[in-house]
Order: sequence, then C-alpha cells, then structure tokens
Amino acid sequence: MIIQENHKGIASIDVFKFLCAVMVVGIHTQPFGDRLSSGLYATTIFRVAVPFFFAISSYLFYIKGELNIIKYVRRLVILDIVWTLLELPFIIYIFFGRDISLDESVWKLLQGLLFGESYKGSWYIHASWMGMFLLYVMSKYFSKGIVAFICVCCFTLGLLDSSYRYLLNMPPSMSYRYFGYR
Repeated sequence: MIIQENHKGIASIDVFKFLCAVMVVGIHTQPFGDRLSSGLYATTIFRVAVPFFFAISSYLFYIKGELNIIKYVRRLVILDIVWTLLELPFIIYIFFGRDISLDESVWKLLQGLLFGESYKGSWYIHASWMGMFLLYVMSKYFSKGIVAFICVCCFTLGLLDSSYRYLLNMPPSMSYRYFGYR
C-alpha cells in the first residue's frame, strides 16, 4: 500500500519498500546461485529486507497516531486466520501427506499453526502480530531502554540462527532445539 503524504520521507520509504520486496524475492529464488560466493553475499545483503519491513510497519503504525495496539494486533490476527483458512487444503495436504504417524502429523500441524509455519509467508504475519503484542506487554512493565535491549538481543539471536549460522558453523537450528520445529 502506498501512503500518499506531502513528505519526501514517505515517498523514499515506498521506494525502499519496493527494493526490499525485490530483495525478498531474491532471498527465496537465489538469482546468483546458492554455491557462488556472490550469491552468499547477495543473499546476506538481501536479508536486510525483512527487518526493514518489521521496522517500517512499526514506524507507520506510530506515525498514523494509531495508538490502539490491540485493534492493530486484532487486524493482523484476523488476516493471519483468513490466510490460514484460504491455505488450509494445502496445509492439510502438506502436513498429512508425509510418511509419519497421524499423531506426529497432528502435532506438527499444531506447531505450524501456533508458530506461523503452516504456509509460505505465514511466519511474517504471525511474527508481526506476536511482536507487536509482546512489545505492548513489555512496554507496560519495562522502560524503553530495557525493551530496546531485549529486542536487540532477540533480533541478534534470530539473526544468528537464520542468517549467519553457516558462517559461524553453528548447529542446524536453535529454534528446533528450543521449540521442536524447523
């Protein structure tokens, strides 16, 4: 969505959002190949797109003066539910079309729905509403400095797990170890 404002800052955000959308496509399609060093560097640089989208969502949330975070989170949860329902036939096929037991399929499906890994792109919507809700709760109990510190620590752990574990020779996934999913 393009917000029409008289500020040059909003227009530059729209341009960067477009570039970041191209970068997200690049992350998933590996246009420079996955084995070339240029592909590794490009993919690493492209990964700035997702944190930018999270940051810009928060910025635009607050610039509008819309401080009713519960209403905003509710809209994201509804969006998440609608997309989950639209994707449900594919989700069921993916989770139950494997060579694993019914119990394990149901468990994996519930984990996917809970942690936002049930369909492509679901993790972003899921993480957006969970992040905004957690930020809201933390801001009620902690100072802005402590909230910022917690956010930077969580971001760093997530970045190490998803983007830089290969460079650091880390085990396959910290999230798998702690939450039981990949």
